[in-house]
Amino acid sequence: MSERAGPLPIAPEEFQMFVTDLGLPDDWALAVSGGPDSTALMLLAARWAVGQGHPAPIVVTVDHRLRSDSKSEAAQVAAWAGALGLRHETLVWHGPKPNSNIQAVARHARYGLIGQFCANHGITAVLTGHTLNDQAETVLQRLGRGSGVDGLAAMARDGHLPVAQPDLRHIRLVRPLLGVLRERVMATLKAFDHPWIEDPSNQDMQYGRVRMRRALALLAPEGITVERLAQTAVHMARARSALTRATDALCAQAAVFHDAGYVRVDGAALFTASDELALRALSRLLMTIGGAAFPPRYDRLVRLFDAMQADRSDHTRFGRGRTLAGCRILSPDCHGRFLIVRELRALNQRLAERDQTVQIGFGQTVTWDNRFQLTLAPDQRGRNPDWNGDVRPLGRAGWRQINQTLGPDRLSHAVPHGFPHEVRATLPALWVGDELAAAAPFGIIKNALFPGDLAAPARFDVKFIGAPGGCLVNRKDVNAGLEQS
Repeated sequence: MSERAGPLPIAPEEFQMFVTDLGLPDDWALAVSGGPDSTALMLLAARWAVGQGHPAPIVVTVDHRLRSDSKSEAAQVAAWAGALGLRHETLVWHGPKPNSNIQAVARHARYGLIGQFCANHGITAVLTGHTLNDQAETVLQRLGRGSGVDGLAAMARDGHLPVAQPDLRHIRLVRPLLGVLRERVMATLKAFDHPWIEDPSNQDMQYGRVRMRRALALLAPEGITVERLAQTAVHMARARSALTRATDALCAQAAVFHDAGYVRVDGAALFTASDELALRALSRLLMTIGGAAFPPRYDRLVRLFDAMQADRSDHTRFGRGRTLAGCRILSPDCHGRFLIVRELRALNQRLAERDQTVQIGFGQTVTWDNRFQLTLAPDQRGRNPDWNGDVRPLGRAGWRQINQTLGPDRLSHAVPHGFPHEVRATLPALWVGDELAAAAPFGIIKNALFPGDLAAPARFDVKFIGAPGGCLVNRKDVNAGLEQS
């Protein structure tokens, strides 16, 4: 019997196994650009849905507007999806485009648009067409950057959207073809006799991923193959999982988070751990307090870590503290606890870069600074449902208004002993023009600023949700009392 020539296409039962193993919800979306990988995924998913009597997934295509053909390419994907009986939505990336680091910025924009679409439609999983080749290219790229365990673990088969917005991070990012060679994807397209769109940037050597693709062909004779690089990612993912569990335990031991969005860190517990775990824990704390989606640069993290260690014995070295990842890290107190708070300048810069004012009305919930979830009590008797206020940092002006409005007695009751003054200006506050209506953790400051029945006062609820990186353990409510400073 002659050996079958060429790679095998992905069989229906194989795709069925992929989907079953992943435990997908009833409603999921397919991210399809029209390239070979995502087009093959769309064909396989459509055939699977029909065969299983499953609701057809919705196809989303992001039109980045980076090339003149992007609009027509999105329309082509829409036509293919319609022919397969699938719903389709084109998401357009509006606004200015970057002049450098184009692919990375576009990727972040793409996931943000897809995540917001999914959140608006109650979709909790997005499938992409990443293959084993993509995994190998990612590992090679990160080797070139000197990445450690986390970077070399590369892409997860089942993870979460890499987005800045905390309210979108529950959406799963699933890569069912991550263990499949691209050659088999091409064989699948041939079996379906279906065309695809070729992105000219995939041949442009100015992009790192294209260069890595070419390099792989040269490295294969030396044993550095797609399969072996992908296996490295598997080994590193196991190591990352073990380190994450150990970091969880260290954070639980060393850190106390507070609902006003800051953390106290026990220096003795942090520095007696191994450097690897201590650096991971410090990175996570900074991400949480700074509302960051991604960790700080490693070299800067190490410099901060070294400075904190030196400061344990000589408080004058640290002075007024240092800044990193949108945080201020202040000198330890007499108990050896460091204080990490949000940096006001970085907070204002983030809000300015978004070039939009966050507003909230009755019955609404909004996310602010990637750290707080704010809710204004539902519309009550006599309230104007169209009324809204602006959410901005409390700042020094807001603190003066709190002093004037509450008075010394009420203020001392509202602010427990030990509440750091460095936190005040960075708290979320509700403003009506230049007047302070409410602020965390004080609640309503001036009920008269809210329209309607004053006998049914408004309520401003604030929940600290933090950034990714595990559960926020050892939390304390600032209104339930703080540890003595």
